[in-house]
Amino acid sequence: MKQVVQAVSGGAVEVLDVPAPRIGPTEVLVRTAASIVSPGTERAVTALAQSGLLAKARARPDLVRQVVQRARADGIGPAARAVRARLGGDIPLGYSAAGTVLDVGEMVDGTGIAPGQLVATGGAGWANHAEVQAVPGLLCVPVPAGVPAADAAFATVASIALHGLRLADVGPGAKVVVVGLGLVGQLAARIALASGCDVAGIDVADLPLAAAGRAGVLTLREQGEATTAAVARWARGRGADAVLVCAATRSSDLIGRVPALCRDRATVVIVGDVGLELDRTPFYDRELSVRFARSYGPGRYERAYEDWGVDYPAGQVRWTEGRNLEAVVDLLATGRLKVADLVTHSFAIDDAADAYALVESRSEPYLAIRFDYDVSRTLPASIVLPPRRGQPGRPGLAGLPALSGQPGPAGASRLSLPLRLPGSSLAAGLSRAAGGLPTLPGPAGARRAARAARAGSGTPDGSTHDSTPDGSTHSDSTHSDSARAAGRGYGIGWIGAGAFSATVLLPAFRAAGFDRFVTVGSAGGLRARRFGERAGFTRIAGGPDAVIDDPDVDVVVIATPHDAHADLVVQALEAGRHVWCEKPLALSFDELRAVADAASRSDGVLFTGFNRRWSPAARLAREHLDARTSPLTLIYRVAAGKVADGHWYADRRQGGRLLGEVCHFVDTCAFLNPSEIVSVRAHPAGRGGALLADDVTVVLGHADQSASVIVYSSARPAGIGKERLEALASGTHLVLDDFRSLTVGGRTVWQGRQDKGHEAAVREFHRRLRDAAAGTAGQADGGLVTSAHVLAAAAAAAADATATVSAGQAGQAGPAEPAGPAEPAGPAGPAGPAGPAVPAGPAVTRGGARPPDHTAPGTPSGTNTPNTPNGTDGTATPNAVP
Repeated sequence: MKQVVQAVSGGAVEVLDVPAPRIGPTEVLVRTAASIVSPGTERAVTALAQSGLLAKARARPDLVRQVVQRARADGIGPAARAVRARLGGDIPLGYSAAGTVLDVGEMVDGTGIAPGQLVATGGAGWANHAEVQAVPGLLCVPVPAGVPAADAAFATVASIALHGLRLADVGPGAKVVVVGLGLVGQLAARIALASGCDVAGIDVADLPLAAAGRAGVLTLREQGEATTAAVARWARGRGADAVLVCAATRSSDLIGRVPALCRDRATVVIVGDVGLELDRTPFYDRELSVRFARSYGPGRYERAYEDWGVDYPAGQVRWTEGRNLEAVVDLLATGRLKVADLVTHSFAIDDAADAYALVESRSEPYLAIRFDYDVSRTLPASIVLPPRRGQPGRPGLAGLPALSGQPGPAGASRLSLPLRLPGSSLAAGLSRAAGGLPTLPGPAGARRAARAARAGSGTPDGSTHDSTPDGSTHSDSTHSDSARAAGRGYGIGWIGAGAFSATVLLPAFRAAGFDRFVTVGSAGGLRARRFGERAGFTRIAGGPDAVIDDPDVDVVVIATPHDAHADLVVQALEAGRHVWCEKPLALSFDELRAVADAASRSDGVLFTGFNRRWSPAARLAREHLDARTSPLTLIYRVAAGKVADGHWYADRRQGGRLLGEVCHFVDTCAFLNPSEIVSVRAHPAGRGGALLADDVTVVLGHADQSASVIVYSSARPAGIGKERLEALASGTHLVLDDFRSLTVGGRTVWQGRQDKGHEAAVREFHRRLRDAAAGTAGQADGGLVTSAHVLAAAAAAAADATATVSAGQAGQAGPAEPAGPAEPAGPAGPAGPAGPAVPAGPAVTRGGARPPDHTAPGTPSGTNTPNTPNGTDGTATPNAVP
């Protein structure tokens, strides 16, 4: 599809070919018929992007402070990379449009929106100047019959004007002055007239004055005292009841003369972007109320409303931004608001650059500028990129252990949690336990449901596999085998095109020897387009399914929001692909078991991005700690720092900081002390419950009587590194300081630039792929065990208890972890011992609590029998989880 964008680094506005976006459960997919340029707002956006770095810094001092803080905490390099990544992005333009519904997310309920319906859409970053939009359901309203799309496209711009008028708190007969008769000012004046107000409009240009006059507004050219006197006469000597400032100017002169237009105790509403160096006296003398209109109304910039679809009760908040949209289209339907005559210019979307050149040069007077779209055009499913100069059956995870449950220590009082807590995921169960908001199904659930609907045969989960002579199943591996036989490099398919992918993960893949980047896809096609161009991908896919199904893809890299990880891993493994998945691997035991089942059936190599264990400092630390002869105490302090409002850490659907980042530190402790983890306890602190707490302490108990303590804090004092790990055992004292140095017994044994093991982890993944192709691959759990331990910590935190974790059935111990090649910056790490079996849903121990009786007739006391068979014989192994 075509989309209009402005590069953050500057340059002219562009029209790019990008894949159509994908919708989430609370969104609506819309084929755009018309969109409206808001000249003032969009001119400000493009002007800032096209300005120099100094001007950008002056305009956004908040971002400058973030960069400075990042540099102090992490160093100049990471801060510079973050700045380059931000400057390398694009700003999608537009926020007011209309079109036909193509698809509706499963959680868009009670709005009456259905495919084929004409709707008005709103929201910067959603209702873009693009052929297809993915718009929040609460910012999408059905258009009444008789209202053309070209008029409905004004709904969001008009909602800005309507919200400003609501803040003025005026009714029929009120005297309202609109200062600045640009597009928003024109709409404010017309809506005020439709509400029964008397309206005067002030401007300096002929075109806006003429347009307002045609609508019935008393038009006044700005002439200082003469204009003030005219307003006084019109208002019967009392002055205006309300003044709406809809102009845009850096000067404070305009706002300085507003008090002279007002009656005593009038209301002034600031709608436009104007200078605000106020003289207090005139405002005080008339006791004026000054209010600021924030966009389209309540709900704007509130994540629960816009992203999660949580509406306000009409009895509490009558006019949300979505209901303001409804009011505008109703005014259009009744003819009380007319907008067609405000359009001075219209352009095809292909000619959008000409429209912005007009706005920039002001070579002609204009009011509303409309983009028109060819809705009959067939949109391509993927975008083929021009090549950059100079670019150019699998054995694997077999016999993975099943998830299984074991009783806790003898005599311990325990409360056994089910593998899947109530709700659609572990997060849902924990939110109920913590009294939080209910979890909404994420895109993973939508994809899973779609695959289930398509599946008419094969295995119960909808996948299809060929039977082997021993009755096991495997996915087709001829795809990668043929690639190896042809001597080609591994074809990389990439899902997720965020900043981490661009600045850390992709460079690591290149450094590890991957050189054939085939297809990239993300929920937003624009980001995937830029990522694909810069990384040298061959094509841009319309979504994850297209990446996984691409016949040229051998390896799927998953770097999406967390709630999609498990489902995409299962899908890719079932398609016969190798998989690199960024942490976390799963957000519930149910998801983890699905991943383990898929991995056991697939010939693909599964690797989770727990990179710290592959760092040179961690490998050398493990070598020193392997010589210990007594229990080990690990203390891992993490000063993570605060996160910005609206960060995904605050989204319960993404697992929060515990599941989303603490998993790294659990894995590092498990690597440094390979003794099996048998108990997990987590103590969240502050607000947010188990998942959303900013601070958490996790205690891991090991079978050899060792303990690993992870102290994760949102504090970030100046002058300290983010991570510090201290190890104590008999005569051994080891300190790993932020992956910059390692000291043993007070002596520095390794020091260098910060290296958290990203490149080494990808090199290890590449080695496993080569071994798999050669038929010499060993077994590795792919991150399943660490994932289970972290989920156990979340369950323990929710229950305020200790989760006792046990290995699975006898004979199902996990495989040894390969040592990996020697690191250039340090010695090769030792080969790891046999890993533990994947733990099941934990037994949770509460001090002094009597557990419910889970003993089934005919089974030994204290064991759990499966309550639903799932292809296993529960009586043969009473502790196996189905």
